[in-house]
Amino acid sequence: AIVNAAPKAKSTGGATGIYLKNIQKDFKDFHEDDANAAISTFLYEYLEIKCGQKDGFEKANVSKKIKLNIKKQYGDLTDFKINQISIFGYSKSLNAATIKYKVSAGYGIGRDRKEKLYEIHYTLQLKDEFEDSTFLNCKNCGAPLEEASGECKYCGMKHIRDTITNWVVTSILEK
Repeated sequence: AIVNAAPKAKSTGGATGIYLKNIQKDFKDFHEDDANAAISTFLYEYLEIKCGQKDGFEKANVSKKIKLNIKKQYGDLTDFKINQISIFGYSKSLNAATIKYKVSAGYGIGRDRKEKLYEIHYTLQLKDEFEDSTFLNCKNCGAPLEEASGECKYCGMKHIRDTITNWVVTSILEK
C-alpha cells in the first residue's frame, strides 16, 4: 500500500553569521531575535490574509505593495510553524538597507500540510521616498551626511535614526 507522507521541511541554507556582523556594525540597535520575530509575525499574518481568515495586517510592518498583491487561496490555516530563518543577503546604500531572508515554514490548509520556502526582504528606508534630503543632510548645518546615522564631519552634530521600529517587509516570494 502506498502511504502519502507529510511533506518534509525545506532547508534555508544562508549565511546568517557572515551577514549579521555587517548588519550589526551598520545598525548598533539591530537585534536578530527581534527581526526574526518580526519576520515570523509577518509570515503568519500574510498566510492568514491569504487564507481569508483576516482582512489586513495588524502587527507586521509591511509595504503597501505587498498589501495590494496578496492572492487569496481560501481555507482554514492551522498548525503554523517556522522551521528555520536565515539571512542570505544584505545590501546598504544611501537610500536603504535590505536584509534578504530565507524562511522555511509549514502549515495546514484544509486537510493538506504545506511546507514552503519563502524569500522575504526586510528593508529600512534611510531616505524617505517623498523627501529629497530627509536623512542625508545635517539638521544643524545642512552639510551632506555620508551615513544615515553618525556624526557630521563639518559641525560635529550627532545624528541618530531609530532603526528599531522602521524596518518594513518589502517583498515576499514563495519558492
